[in-house]
Formats: sequence, C-alpha cells, structure tokens
Amino acid sequence: MRRYLQGGLISLVFAWGSMPAHAACTFVNEKTNISVFSFDVSDKDCELIDFNGESVVTLRVEYPSMKLVDYKNKSNNVMVLVLFPISVPPFDINRATRTLKTIASFDGVELLEDSEKTYRVAGRDGSNAYIYEWDLIYMGKRAYKSTFGIDYLFSREISNLKEADVFVLNFLDRFLIN
Repeated sequence: MRRYLQGGLISLVFAWGSMPAHAACTFVNEKTNISVFSFDVSDKDCELIDFNGESVVTLRVEYPSMKLVDYKNKSNNVMVLVLFPISVPPFDINRATRTLKTIASFDGVELLEDSEKTYRVAGRDGSNAYIYEWDLIYMGKRAYKSTFGIDYLFSREISNLKEADVFVLNFLDRFLIN
C-alpha cells in the first residue's frame, strides 16, 4: 500500500511539474459564449489586453521586445494591434486597392498611387499588408491565417514597413493560440 501511495505521489509531482505556469488567456463572446481569442501570455499580461465583449481585442505591444504594455505607455516604440475574426472567409485584403498602380517598389514594399501614401507590403506569409501613412503614424491592415483581420498602428519613427509587418506576424505566431 505504501509503495502504491509513493508511486501515485511521485506521478502527481511529475504531472504538476510539467503543467504550464499559467492557463491560456481566453476571451469569450458574451452573446454566443464561444471562445473568440486565446493567447499564450501570463495572467499579468492577459490583464493588459482589452476585449470588447464580443469580437475585438486590442493589444499594445512594445517594439521590438514583444512585451505587452499598458495603454498609458505613450512611447514611440509601441504598436497597437486590433484583432477581429473574419466573418466570411476568404477575406480579400486586396479588394480596395486592386485598381491602384504601383509608383515605386523596393525590397517587397510598393508605393501605390492614391490620394494618401499607401504601401503594399508582401508579407512573409504570402498575404499582403496595406500600410497607410498619416501625419505622425502608420496604419497597417492585413489578414492573418485567413481567420483574423488585423489593424495595427505605429509611430513613423518605426520606418521599416516590412520589418513592422514581420514583427506583427511574429508576435501573432508566438502568442495567438487560435
């Protein structure tokens, strides 16, 4: 009997030791009770993610460290990511810019003919990102794995548009579970 208890206790200790330090940070739609987003972050970082209760999360991510930060952080190296599920796949990210002509191109980034500066970035995932230049910021739009749409805002001090898009993809690959 004692040997059986010892074996069970040892198994329990090993099982406990192999469990993750935290559970997934999951957001559930209040109307449908269905999980919309899950992130592999600590409980403390989970509290930094804003969820609207239905289908949109907002994250503030420090560039290039990938650290989640509070909304009060106003430094120029914070990117704001807004994620939402794509309701009718396949989502055509190119639809709105299909008729725009390329004015210039360099290293996978194309400047498109438009009333505002619009860039098309060839993403490493095969999907295009569209980045719009505003006064002091850039605003990017892209699809992620044909499941989520992402809008992301970042300071113009982060001037490498291709790197910024790779950063967004790397962050999602690393922390987004579903």
